[in-house]
Amino acid sequence: MRVSIACVCLNERENLKELLRSIERQDYPHNLVEIILIDSMSNDESYELMCEFAHSHNDFYSIQVHKNPQEFLSAGINEAIRVFTGECLIRLDAHCSIPTNFVSNNVQVLNETQKLVVGGRRASVAAGKSGWKYTLLAAYESFSSSIVASLSKYSVAHAVDHLYHVCIRREVFEKVGYFDERLKRAEDKEFFYRLHTAGIEVWFDPRIVSYQKVKSDFLSLMVQCFNNGLWIGVLERLNPPAVKFYHLMPLCFFGIFLLLLLIAFVWKMYKPLYFFLGNYLAFASALSIIAASEVRFKSWHLLSLPFLFTLMHILYATGSLWGMLKALFTSKIKHN
Repeated sequence: MRVSIACVCLNERENLKELLRSIERQDYPHNLVEIILIDSMSNDESYELMCEFAHSHNDFYSIQVHKNPQEFLSAGINEAIRVFTGECLIRLDAHCSIPTNFVSNNVQVLNETQKLVVGGRRASVAAGKSGWKYTLLAAYESFSSSIVASLSKYSVAHAVDHLYHVCIRREVFEKVGYFDERLKRAEDKEFFYRLHTAGIEVWFDPRIVSYQKVKSDFLSLMVQCFNNGLWIGVLERLNPPAVKFYHLMPLCFFGIFLLLLLIAFVWKMYKPLYFFLGNYLAFASALSIIAASEVRFKSWHLLSLPFLFTLMHILYATGSLWGMLKALFTSKIKHN
């Protein structure tokens, strides 16, 4: 089976180096692998790295390098869909890495199950070895687990709602179409909703494993949380059934807090607010303790986990609200 691997990136030169090395080490026959690299107008020499890789590796079936002048992710993915020639397409993020058997395991699962869409566990890893970077990873894991169960811990093959670093057979795109280019993020959630609507099963298999780097600095991670929430909000207005309840849980919690704050301010009823804050603090602390217990290091930075978790929660919620308002009052969603 000929396999196409696609990666869309923007200013990811250093991470792209690691990803390309992991692709180079794949044990699946290289003469059956096509690589499609899409650069979203980077200014850090990512495009030059792609071209250099293409020129220096002739053992692959094909290496295509394209530019994505629209710059946003969904447009880049769609460009890869238009040009890929394999029987299936594997989508990878630039800040991920894959073990040597990643492609061969995807092909094995496709052949064994005859499914159209397959994928596996995506484990998060810190982008560095300092105590602070591991703390950011723990905060991210804690926040993610509060919204939806992590795919990194499933051990049994089964149907799921969504997958990361997914492998999709060609006929799927012919049936459900491409990614929605009105969405800068959350495009995968909208796409998986259309898969389920079309009756296409999304199959998880724990033999397939990939690794995703979490943002390495505080500001970048907080901006990511806000933007993730923002585009969930936009998606909720554009295609409400594509958004699950758990995607809106941070916004629901934040809305309850604002309502209780208003009640306390107007009617001087403070007990409901205190009760809510006390329970939320216990919730945040419990998740933080669980996250801290799963990391293999000791650092005073771990004391900041409840604060980080709460801040990420607030940013995601305010992003969701802003996204809904943006989609509601803007006749055309603009990509920025």
